[in-house]
Amino acid sequence: MSENVDNVKPDEHQSEPPKKGIIRKIIENISVEPLVICWLLPYLLTYAAIEDLNVEKACRGFVDDSSGMSKDVCKLIVRKDMFNITCDGANAGSLEHIDKVAIEKEYPEIFRGIKDNFSEVMNFLCEVENPVQIKLSLINSIRNPISSIGPLIIILFAGPWSDKRNLRIPCMIVPFLGEAIGYLCEIK
Repeated sequence: MSENVDNVKPDEHQSEPPKKGIIRKIIENISVEPLVICWLLPYLLTYAAIEDLNVEKACRGFVDDSSGMSKDVCKLIVRKDMFNITCDGANAGSLEHIDKVAIEKEYPEIFRGIKDNFSEVMNFLCEVENPVQIKLSLINSIRNPISSIGPLIIILFAGPWSDKRNLRIPCMIVPFLGEAIGYLCEIK
């Protein structure tokens, strides 16, 4: 005699496992993807701003106090396209195409300081453009490998260690903190 499984009544002492809430299910199924998005999105949004900041800081290194020029003119080198500043070799191209009204509207203090020696300032900006780019290339070619060596060595040991001890979450959060500290150090 074989019993039909469908006809078996459930044991009355047996209870159903409690249903998990939808939020709890989502949290349990989350892995690395949200952390990657939380890191990548701000990184992509700030990348251009950080690069512009580095260009401006490098330009300020070329302004010497004897020239009588304010270091604030370096804000213009970052936004050359917005103001139609074109460089012809080491000199500014035609000064007629430069949007002086936009410069005055965006940076009124800077414009008041440079309107008397406008062509000299534009020539200075074009003159320092190539040295600034060379300086930034050198800095980045040194900084990037140095900043990658530490994480590379740590990941070789931290990955297997976190898998053995089931401590993946702290090992995913620590790099975000390091990245945040790096951005704060960048802005000095």
